[in-house]
This record gives sequence, structure tokens and C-alpha cells, in this order.
Amino acid sequence: MIESGEGLAEASTSPYGSCEVHNPRHPPTALNPILVATFPGSSSDLMRLLIETLTGTWTSARTFRDDVIAIKTHYPYYENHVNIKNLLENIGGEPARAILVLRDPMEALKMFHTYIEMTGNQQGESTMEKWEEWRDIHFNTQLKQWEDFIRYWLSSDQLDANTRLPVIHEKLINQEKGVEEANEIVEFIKKVSSLIDDNSADVSCLWSRVVQFNVRAEPERRRLRQLKNAETQEIVEKSYTIVQIDKIAGVLTQMIDELTLDEKVLQALMGYRISALERMQILMGDNPVLVSNTHGTCMVTIAQHDSMVPMFQASYPGSGSEMLRDLLEAITSIKTTETKRRNDVVAVKTFYPYRSFDLHPNMLNRDMKKMVLLLRYPLHAISSNFNHIYWRQNNLRTHSVQPPQELWEAWRDNNFVAEIDAWVELVEYWMDNFKAPNRLIISYESLTGKETGEQDATRLSLFIRTVYNEGTLNPAPAFTIPCLWFRAVRVYDQRNSDMFQDSSNHVGGRYRPSFNKLQLETTATHLNNLISKFNGERRIVPILQKYWEHTVNRIH
Repeated sequence: MIESGEGLAEASTSPYGSCEVHNPRHPPTALNPILVATFPGSSSDLMRLLIETLTGTWTSARTFRDDVIAIKTHYPYYENHVNIKNLLENIGGEPARAILVLRDPMEALKMFHTYIEMTGNQQGESTMEKWEEWRDIHFNTQLKQWEDFIRYWLSSDQLDANTRLPVIHEKLINQEKGVEEANEIVEFIKKVSSLIDDNSADVSCLWSRVVQFNVRAEPERRRLRQLKNAETQEIVEKSYTIVQIDKIAGVLTQMIDELTLDEKVLQALMGYRISALERMQILMGDNPVLVSNTHGTCMVTIAQHDSMVPMFQASYPGSGSEMLRDLLEAITSIKTTETKRRNDVVAVKTFYPYRSFDLHPNMLNRDMKKMVLLLRYPLHAISSNFNHIYWRQNNLRTHSVQPPQELWEAWRDNNFVAEIDAWVELVEYWMDNFKAPNRLIISYESLTGKETGEQDATRLSLFIRTVYNEGTLNPAPAFTIPCLWFRAVRVYDQRNSDMFQDSSNHVGGRYRPSFNKLQLETTATHLNNLISKFNGERRIVPILQKYWEHTVNRIH
């Protein structure tokens, strides 16, 4: 903290206008400082500079002091840094407040190494060779410490939505979203101190003065800008091995599953996972890769085409069909497809009769004698189907945004009867056309469940092994199925972004798709009729019974 020239103002001009940048001062009275929690490599000094510029007040680092507006801390990465307990011991009964800065772990670890090289190397430069050597020695430890850091600050019972502000690094430095993040920081600090004047008009200018200038000056970014685009892309893609990226995606999945997250944090972790999966897809070659996760060890391969008679993979839209395709390909190492028949895939996804042009049993397909039927609670499937329609019509990435509530309600009221009838028709059609042992029924809820998912994946593997193609197709070894299930269903599945579905772990969503009493009663009646029709079918009736009970509970 440099304290020379206090109180002086420097005029600054940016694309966002002109503003005065004041050198920071100490506050006139003691403050309850905000903890600014950042994992090393997450631009903690940038955050300090931004807060000092926005407030005109000093920040500090590591240890408690009450003459600053905020204190940077890397706890628990560095155990001697100030933590929530230390803060509470010094602020006399006031609540703890914290700003948590989130950054993609792939970028945070890389930037932390760059910082180590800058401080320990007189030349101040990092090379790809030095990074790879450091990464391969420290990767597991560093990733675990990143996870522990995030869990500590998100799980503390001393912080809640009013006393903890998540700041997403990628948004903060983004030209389109950065000012919004800066405004959130200002509003949060106002809860603690009256030091900030109502200078919202200057926030965009001050943000530009601090963030855009400093981000352009980051040593790693400077180095990448000097390279050709192709060279830059290659460096980014090869910063981690496939096994390491797979582990990052697995850690992010566990955190998404286990932590209570508000919408902003959830979207950030989902984005980091998508980034990891995209990098992994680029790096995957033809050679198998042995990976390990919390569910065991398995061999990951790129699915290939192979001559065979495929089976039907039937479901109503919005029921997790792409997830099931991922799992089938993981178990068999053979490609799947959709809509039209091919004789070099293990399964063909079909929404028939919902989509009339999709593949279905007829004279041309009479040799296709096996079928997997994927069911999902109809009200969730219908709302998920609407989400996909909305994303597709607006050219949006799936699971990227939550559709507006008013659009959902209008679509629901115009289409509900037709959709619930179509869900019932699809179930009846495939149940009537395939009998045991040529059919396998799986529920979305069970397949994605922590306690039941591995068992369903094993059932799928056994179905393939014992009845598919007269035993000529050999799926992955049984002991690897839990690992493959975790990767295909828990990591690759986007279910966790549907925070507006029934989810007790995710909070802060703008709405949950609702249904009126008549719609719920109609659903319950349809489900009860299906239970009666398929009475004695031991696989489907328990699933339908759970759906009926859930619906009746919603009515009352």
C-alpha cells in the first residue's frame, strides 16, 4: 500500500467518458472491512485497485486492519491470511462481508504459475516448458486447493446472499459485462460504508480506466497477443492434458451437484465446465485415454462407426436423449445417430410419434428388434422441451439462459393439452410395440441420481451385452461402468443448469415452471390411466407411480 500523494485527483478519459481518479485515503473512522477472497492467479491486485478507484479508500492484504475498505485474502490457500473467524473476532458483533472472485481454474492455475515465474525469475518470463514441468508436479494439489478455496467461501454459514458478493473474473474484464459487475461491487460496498458518493455515472469510466488498461498489461496476455492466432490457439489448447482437463470437469461437476449455489455462481461453474469439455473435445485423438475420477477408472475413446443392426432409443423431447447417447457411446465405443436409420451405429434416437418423420418400427426396420425407452416426469419434460424450443428459435446455446417466464406461461397454456397427450401417446406406442426382453426402460430421474445412476448404467450395459445383436457387441468391462457413467451423465449432462426445475440445491433462479390445478389434475389422470393399462409391468409401473404421487402432492 503506497500512501504518497493522498487526496490528489487525476483526470482520466476513456471510451466511457471523463472521470477523476483520486488517490486513496484512509477512512476518517474505523470500518468493518470487506474480505476480498481470491484464489492466487485470479487478479486479486486488479480487484484491490478497482475498489480503491471506485471508493477513494485504501485496501490492504493478508492481515486484519480497520482503516481500510477491504482486505485481500487467499485463505485457505495461505493459512496465515485473514479468514472469516479472524474478521469476526475483530469487528465487535458486526456481520462478516466478503467479495468472492471466481475465475476459471484452468486460467487461474496458469496465471498463478506466471506470477511465480515473474517473482522468482529475473527475466520475468514463463515458457511452455516451464509451465508443463510445474503443472505436472503440482496439478493435483493445486486443483484440490482451488476446490477447497471455493467451497470454503461458498459454504460458510457466516455469509449469505446479503453479505457475500460473487464477482466473476471473466465478466469483470469483459467489455460488455464489466460495468455491470463494477456496479454490483459499488452497491455491495455501500452496505458497509457511506464513503462512496452516488457517482454511478462515473463507474463505467473508472472501470475502464482500471480494468481495461490493466488487463491489456497482463504479462500472459501480452505474450499471447504477440503470437499469431494459430500459435495462440495451440498454446491455449495444449495448456493441459486430456486427463487433467477431465479431472477439472469432474471437480466442477461435484461442486455443481453438492453446493448450494445462486444463479450467478452456478452459471459461472457451468461455463467453466463447458470450457473444459470443449478443450477436451479438441484434444481427443484416436488413441484411448485412461482417466480416473471419484467413481473409478475407465478408458475413454472416441466412438467409431461399426457395421451392425442398431436399436431404437426412444423418448419424448426434453427427456435427456443426448445424455443417453453419450452414455451409450461411452459404454460401447460405437457411434449413435438420430432421426434416420444407419447400419453403422449402436442406436438411433427417435421422438416418434411426437415427431412423425423420425425412425419407427415398420416393414423396412423389422430387423430392429431392440429398444431403450427413456422416461422423464412429464411436467419436467414438457418444460424442458419448451426451453429447447426457445433456445433454438433464438439461436442460443442450449442451457445458456433461462427463458422469460411470461413466454413459458403463454406457451404452456396454448400447448399443454397437446403436449401431455403426446407424452402419453409416445409411452403407449413404444410399450405396445416392444415386449421384454427386447426393451429396456430407464427413467431420467434414476439415471441421473447419485444413488441409482450407476445401477441403471450397469443395466444398460447388461442389456447390450445379453440381448443386443445376439451377443456380438461387447460393451466396456463392468468395473469401468461407474466411471463412464459419471463422465457421460454427471459431467457431460447439462441437467444441473436447469435450476428452474425442481432443484433443492440451486437458489436464486427467476422462476420455476408452474402448472395450474387443472393441468396438474389432467396429468395425474393420464398417469393413473397408464398405471392401470400397464399393471403388472414391473419396470414401468413404479416409475409412473412416482410421477403420479409427485403430481398429486403438487395439487395439494
